[in-house]
Amino acid sequence: MSIIKKSLEYIKKYGFAVVLDRVKENNYIRKNPSNYDNYRKLMDCHEGHKLDYNPKVTVIVHNGSSKTIDSIKNQIYTNIQLLNICEETKAKSFNKGLTMAEGEYVCFMNSEDILEKNAVFEFVKCLNKKMCSMVYCDDDTIMGEKYINPFFKPCFSPHTLLSFCYIGFSIFDCEKAKNIGFNCDYKNEEYYDFLLKYTNENKDILKVDRVLCHKKEHIENIEEIKTIKQSILMTRNIRATIDDFGNIVFKPDEELVSIVIPSKDNVPMLEKCINSIAENTQYGNYEIIVVDNGSSDENSKKYVDTISKVNGKYIYEKMDFNFSKMCNIGAENSNGKYMLFLNDDIEITDSKWLTEMVGYCQLPETGAVGVKLLYPDTKNIQHCGVINIQNGPVHCFGNMPNGNYYFGRTSSPYNFSAVTGACLMIKKKDFCGFDEDFAVAYNDVDLCFSLLEKGLYNVCLNNISLLHYESVSRGDDRKSDEKLLRLYKERMKLDSKYRNYISNDLYYNTNLTQHKADFSIEVLNRVFASEPFKQIKNVDRYIDSNIEFAVEYIHYRDFITIGGYAYREKGGYCKINLLLFTDENALVFETDMEQRFDLAKIKNKNIPLCGFKCRIDNEIVDKGQYEIGILLTSSMGAKHIVRTGYTINITV
Repeated sequence: MSIIKKSLEYIKKYGFAVVLDRVKENNYIRKNPSNYDNYRKLMDCHEGHKLDYNPKVTVIVHNGSSKTIDSIKNQIYTNIQLLNICEETKAKSFNKGLTMAEGEYVCFMNSEDILEKNAVFEFVKCLNKKMCSMVYCDDDTIMGEKYINPFFKPCFSPHTLLSFCYIGFSIFDCEKAKNIGFNCDYKNEEYYDFLLKYTNENKDILKVDRVLCHKKEHIENIEEIKTIKQSILMTRNIRATIDDFGNIVFKPDEELVSIVIPSKDNVPMLEKCINSIAENTQYGNYEIIVVDNGSSDENSKKYVDTISKVNGKYIYEKMDFNFSKMCNIGAENSNGKYMLFLNDDIEITDSKWLTEMVGYCQLPETGAVGVKLLYPDTKNIQHCGVINIQNGPVHCFGNMPNGNYYFGRTSSPYNFSAVTGACLMIKKKDFCGFDEDFAVAYNDVDLCFSLLEKGLYNVCLNNISLLHYESVSRGDDRKSDEKLLRLYKERMKLDSKYRNYISNDLYYNTNLTQHKADFSIEVLNRVFASEPFKQIKNVDRYIDSNIEFAVEYIHYRDFITIGGYAYREKGGYCKINLLLFTDENALVFETDMEQRFDLAKIKNKNIPLCGFKCRIDNEIVDKGQYEIGILLTSSMGAKHIVRTGYTINITV
């Protein structure tokens, strides 16, 4: 099909406005590629509102270079005690500094670290929003005169920290830091040892999504790291060993695992799945439960034969496919301390899989446990954790060649917001059932989000790989209009249930793209906050009751992020701006307009370009409470305004 014909069909299907929006976006990306150099040029740095709480912060530096010392002296936050200590090791310098520290909070720096001039201010601003024991930030690497390899980090992730020292420059409660101190037996990894001890005792930890520190590349001392991990585990009374790669292998409690497999008329795949479990699993204490929702008589008999060979249970209940209900039936008929929900198209290829999953699942802080899944033919990544972005929950690094991406995300045990239900383990005591309204999609994400709400941590063991023959059983939902409509409806139900998680994945980072799953830097006009560019006076004259709208989320983080949709039944394409009302007037903010094919499909209307997202820099807006409004401007310049009834509070 020619490009012209494809373009005409696309315009006919989605409208000229959507095509024009894509052209504008592509032109912007071409002129402003999302590389780190461009990102740094736009990094804002200003003092903003006066802070109500201004604690003294002690910055302890080990043998600081002139650039390091200058970066501290040039901080816009001034209530700082600088201690440059020149002992023979960092541990000794930091310990000596702690004895001299006068601040309520303390930071530790290496000899060549360089701070952004707003680094300490951003930490204290975070403390003004919510008091806590520790705040950390993003960082990058100094290479000559350049800064490269930015590490945009997740919120506090205890299993990730056990994998490697992902936390860098931070601010700590000084008295709590003094109580722990630094172990002088370690010459290279003393900070990692300190972090593991400090975060084990103090869980109120916050994160600033900004690069505030530039660091020289650190070459890890693997043997010292192994020693630290083993010592920490002994202190916590956890039975475990450290493998050759530095990964922790927890010794499982050998309790019964109930493996629940939903299946129907999929004899070859189920046989492969069960045989691979029997042949490739070191962990011996498990039961297999197959839940069949309506196989033919012939296939049902074959299922019984296959399952009987492993002394499993076979439950037959004819019904429409509902993954959640089938898993719940299996759970009701299980005896295990742990539940493992497994697709019938999984093949076990790593004999340690169940041992490692139970090892992590038995930890009290653990919610759901998943593993890496690979496509059988290409060995590309099918699953290594789920991130929740503007496009909805997606498998990160999907269909990319198996490898080590973005600071160990695909090769180490890592905390994620969710893991796939294709292979998901959970303690039975924490399992309250899958929500059966999510018949096909997002049931696993819903379960994982509910575990986050309980204060638990979901983890994907990306050092363990299995094969997943995805969609062999059911097919691809995206290739059927009916299934796609159901998928969109289930997505909207998930969003309405967990509004705080929409485009707000704390185990991801706001500086990373919301439109792909490869952890690339976000398109620059979506990263930086909008500033009011004008005011509208006497707004009530533009009020229009015919605007369909929803404010789907309001997130208070480094910026205030507001998102939703708005459109008029008649009048065609409209530009969307966000308003903050000040009495009879309103501040006008630019938004990033988003294509909402889900709404267009569900409402059966040609309205794909009706979504919006706006990030407001609260430091440039006066403190106070503001009502949110939405302004639609037609191509002819006609203005239409709606008061949403939602408000935001700007306090810091």
